[in-house]
Amino acid sequence: MKFTTTTLIITLQTTLGVTVLASPAASVASISAAKLEADCGVLHVMAYNETALPPDVDPTHIRKCVEHPSGSAIDAQAEEENTIGKRDCVSANTGQYGCGRGGYCWKRCDGNGGSWCWQAVNSGWGDWIKCTSSSQCNPQSSWGCGQGPSDCDACGCSCSGGLPW
Repeated sequence: MKFTTTTLIITLQTTLGVTVLASPAASVASISAAKLEADCGVLHVMAYNETALPPDVDPTHIRKCVEHPSGSAIDAQAEEENTIGKRDCVSANTGQYGCGRGGYCWKRCDGNGGSWCWQAVNSGWGDWIKCTSSSQCNPQSSWGCGQGPSDCDACGCSCSGGLPW
């Protein structure tokens, strides 16, 4: 039996109260669950409970994949290839934000401490913010630290999972 994203969403909403996002730019009905899984791969398809979202989050603009393309979900793979190091705290003399690994914006989470996060639109639930220079990463009011379900390793502020550069 072939499931469309719409079928999957209805099934998950009915049985678990969970919404699976297809894509903010595409119709939910136009993307199959298999295509979503193939597109996201190790980044996993975003699943969330719409009623549990903060009030400032637009459910129509949530990213389709949970993890950050340069974040923790690929660290185990990359560790074997030795391409991404373990996440460390940023040093006290590092800026408050910047354009990091893979051309994505990051920001420091506290004044002098070293925890940091990847920035995303829609209060952290939307697309990861792309950049070509650090000046593009000055945090905006509608941005936030990446958010997602509890199994989102690259979400939120921490010092575990590699440096942003």
